[in-house]
Amino acid sequence: SGSSQQQRLMPLFQNEAGRVFLPTAQRIWEQLLSAPIVVTDSLTGETAVKAAQSAWEAVEQSGQMLYEEMVRAQKRQRQQEQEKMAYAFAARRRAINRIGLPAVRQYRLRQLAQEEAEWQAKIAQQTGIIPEVTPILLLHVTGRGEM
Repeated sequence: SGSSQQQRLMPLFQNEAGRVFLPTAQRIWEQLLSAPIVVTDSLTGETAVKAAQSAWEAVEQSGQMLYEEMVRAQKRQRQQEQEKMAYAFAARRRAINRIGLPAVRQYRLRQLAQEEAEWQAKIAQQTGIIPEVTPILLLHVTGRGEM
């Protein structure tokens, strides 16, 4: 199935003490998607850098489970694809063996073997998951009237 790129979104909420709350993050993300946002201030300079570094560290820790889940899903997908292709090559091999003159069968079997070897080489070259974290939005949530 060629090259496939899976992307997953991981909302993350980290309180002032550095604790991560994933359910809260999901709730905030849903609110951001469904309601208008009011920006009252922004972080700049060293404060912004520290906030980004803190968020990055939290993502590295909390994202491990998501990464492992994606690795498992990719392994399952590859296994299913390999089983499907092995079945298809076996079916084609059986069909070739039933029809035609011996010389023609041998020619077709060699072609099939070459095609199967090329497919195996392609599968072997496919890379695994390469995690890439791209922050979409970093924000500081305050209560009404706070800053």
